[in-house]
Amino acid sequence: MERFPPLTTAPIILALALFLAAPAQANGGNTAGQMNWIQRGVYKIVQRNGYGQLRVKPMAQPQVTLGRMKPLKTPRGGAKWETAGGVVVDPGSNKVLVVRIRKEAKGGRSGWTWPKGRLGPGEDPPEAAIRETHEEGGVQAQLVAKIAQVRTHKALRHYYLMNKMDSGGPLDPRETMEVRWVSLKDASKLLQRKRDQQVLKAAATTIRTLRKASTLP
Repeated sequence: MERFPPLTTAPIILALALFLAAPAQANGGNTAGQMNWIQRGVYKIVQRNGYGQLRVKPMAQPQVTLGRMKPLKTPRGGAKWETAGGVVVDPGSNKVLVVRIRKEAKGGRSGWTWPKGRLGPGEDPPEAAIRETHEEGGVQAQLVAKIAQVRTHKALRHYYLMNKMDSGGPLDPRETMEVRWVSLKDASKLLQRKRDQQVLKAAATTIRTLRKASTLP
């Protein structure tokens, strides 16, 4: 049986393709005014503060760094494997993606969780998060921020906030039983694992921060 240590709210990491490039390049020719609220929120934070720091309050009021891609600081030793995935937000509906995974639906559990999976050979966590989101959720997503990192005695798990770009990809029925776009409140009702609930709290805090920043002039 896994024991869940306190969630470590990891550094917020910007997707380089989005936010280190000029706004027009980062959004396929779009101007800043054509960004969705997620992209605009990050852009406004960077525009005003540079790659500095901001305060959020998910657990124990940690300081979250908003900055460039950085190597993982936490030692990886001890974990048998690593997984990556996270919370995909649809900026149009403001809903998040949850998936019902067949292997999770055992021991009385419903199977609802965030899309995620093990790192493949040569993959880093961001690459695996994008791939697993497409495979389990049928969604093409864009990384926005690393919001959490959870270590159990079996695995080191990386979670990202992601921006939905496209959907409609095929799903493997042997793995994914169902997908839903739900509100944060409804996600809380579906998710049964403690770590999934912890990730939900971290995502909610980051979403509020980005939405507030997106309204800045």
